[in-house]
Amino acid sequence: MAVTVDDFKKYLGDEGYENESLLTDCLEEAKALVDKFNKRYDRAQEGYVISDAPVSVVNRCYLIVAADLFERRNAPNGIANQQFATLDGIGQAPMRVARDPLAGVYPILRRWVGYL
Repeated sequence: MAVTVDDFKKYLGDEGYENESLLTDCLEEAKALVDKFNKRYDRAQEGYVISDAPVSVVNRCYLIVAADLFERRNAPNGIANQQFATLDGIGQAPMRVARDPLAGVYPILRRWVGYL
């Protein structure tokens, strides 16, 4: 089963996104990034091969990375536009977003990829 733009819209939690091309671009970039990372070294073949991660896990990783790429438009220069309360509850503090869009999937794929 391949992840579609409709699956991505459902993952984002809103069916009202009008910019289909942005959603498609984010999903395609996510697939490329995850596929590049989702490899393991095979000594018998003396090279890298696609890992044996279940399709459902890889599909979830596509959605996680695509959502991160999509939400980056709201974080110019790596700082989220939304303000978060400080620990004392009085002020507001900006929040830095992760620079690596794969940060959320490394722990998921690590058991099949074998490094990191």
